[in-house]
Amino acid sequence: MLFDMKRGLRMMLFIFAALDIGLAGRLLLVPYFFQHGQSGLAAIGLNVVRAVFLVSLVISAYGLIRLRPWAAMAAYAQFPFRLLFCAFSFWFVFDLIGIASGMSWFIAAVVLETARMVATAVTHARVLA
Repeated sequence: MLFDMKRGLRMMLFIFAALDIGLAGRLLLVPYFFQHGQSGLAAIGLNVVRAVFLVSLVISAYGLIRLRPWAAMAAYAQFPFRLLFCAFSFWFVFDLIGIASGMSWFIAAVVLETARMVATAVTHARVLA
């Protein structure tokens, strides 16, 4: 067989894990990720959620590399927070090549992140389950 489907899906999970590690590293370098000039209890809660999200990126990336089923479930749980914080896996790539500005990149990142979630679900069903 020219292309092994399971091997391709596993490679896709490794790519997603690498994107998450890169995103976590990038978010650590962005000073405004944790500072929005807000104060009070809501701001503290939001910063705690951001910190948990950041740690969950690294943990789920490890799980994806090790092909653990819980890693896909962690990716499902991260999806709304990716949208909330505009922390997209592909934003990291767009930023590296210098096109992360304007509304068109934002729309492309949302579409790619949604496609990533669908691909994770398919992979979860075929490889990790």
